[in-house]
Amino acid sequence: MVFNLDQTNYAEKHPAKWEILKDRFKPVKEEPTEEDLKMYKNPILGNMLKSKSWVCPIILKKSDRAFFSPAKDKIEMPLKNQFVSGEAFYSTQLHEMAHSTGTAERCNRTDFTGGKHTKVYGREELVAEFSAALTGVILGITSGIREENAAYLKGWIENIKEEPKFLITVLSDSIKAVKFIADKLNVDFMEVAEEAQKVAIAA
Repeated sequence: MVFNLDQTNYAEKHPAKWEILKDRFKPVKEEPTEEDLKMYKNPILGNMLKSKSWVCPIILKKSDRAFFSPAKDKIEMPLKNQFVSGEAFYSTQLHEMAHSTGTAERCNRTDFTGGKHTKVYGREELVAEFSAALTGVILGITSGIREENAAYLKGWIENIKEEPKFLITVLSDSIKAVKFIADKLNVDFMEVAEEAQKVAIAA
């Protein structure tokens, strides 16, 4: 005859072992998928990820940060269901894709050798942020300010005060990056260019 442990006094007789058994056989709670969370899907970026057709590999894995590695020429991103929304996932993806356009063989924008607290690094972050926002316009993605970039705002403002043309050169590099991304995604760059022109005039 076979008994379920719940039908015995095993828990009373061996409480320590009982707790170990409970932990060992506790059902694994699966994390919700993007379908479960009903997250926004962008067909253009979704197909690009599925076909692995970006200019460098984009690796999706469970992690706590997104980044472009110039040394390995690859992008690493957390899983989509780790983001607060589908829009946040795609905006971050576009930001990292923009970074990947800066290499010598692409838009030849930056040498990526500066540390996180240098002007070169801060400028590159601003280019990536503008590029992500402008590309998002034609892809229908609402982009907000990334928290990690709020720290650079003071430096950007100081640079603009010291060199008024700073913002224009940043926008120029951003437009080049957006054109590169748009070409690779086969989307209409002119819509983005018009939006960028509006931003430049407003600035």
